Amino acid sequence: GGGVLGAMDGKTLIIEDSLLVNNSSRSGASAVRAHGGSLNMVNVLIAHNHSPEAPAVHLNGAATLTNVTIADNDSGVLHNPVEPLPLIVRNSIIYNNGWAIAVEPGSVVEVGFSNIEAGWPGPGNIDEPPMFRDSDTLDYHLRWGSPCIDTGANTWAPNHDVEGDPRPLDGNGDGTAVADMGADELLLQYNWMPMLLHR
Repeated sequence: GGGVLGAMDGKTLIIEDSLLVNNSSRSGASAVRAHGGSLNMVNVLIAHNHSPEAPAVHLNGAATLTNVTIADNDSGVLHNPVEPLPLIVRNSIIYNNGWAIAVEPGSVVEVGFSNIEAGWPGPGNIDEPPMFRDSDTLDYHLRWGSPCIDTGANTWAPNHDVEGDPRPLDGNGDGTAVADMGADELLLQYNWMPMLLHR
């Protein structure tokens, strides 16, 4: 059950610019279940998915998550490949789930420039409340002052966010455009004074 089920022996499943929210499942995964092949997720919000037993994202093969937000689910990401395969997480937020990332023997995990609850080793990683605007109403835009603003890596970032807004932008006003962590890029409209949220 859940939002997306991919049985992809030798294939690649690509999920881009998508919202996977308010799904439920008794087993397997509440949002994404992918076995065999590989999974590539870019600009995806996974939130408010529920299962008494299963993770929000269950991966049995290689996977790359870029600018993905996984938040407020009953659980996080489980990676249990049958052979040594990579799970790569870049510019992403995994926070306020039952747990963040769980791995089993065979996982080769690389996490960079991401906000992972309870922390994860890797360059640019942080463990801080992401400061979503209003997660109770599925408003996962970043609030001004979020530690996820301008702390991603431009090298990996797509040229737009989950809503089609351009990325990277200068979200903290320091004159340098740096990608945000997560699916959304903070979009600001600069008037003379004050600085106003465009959305």
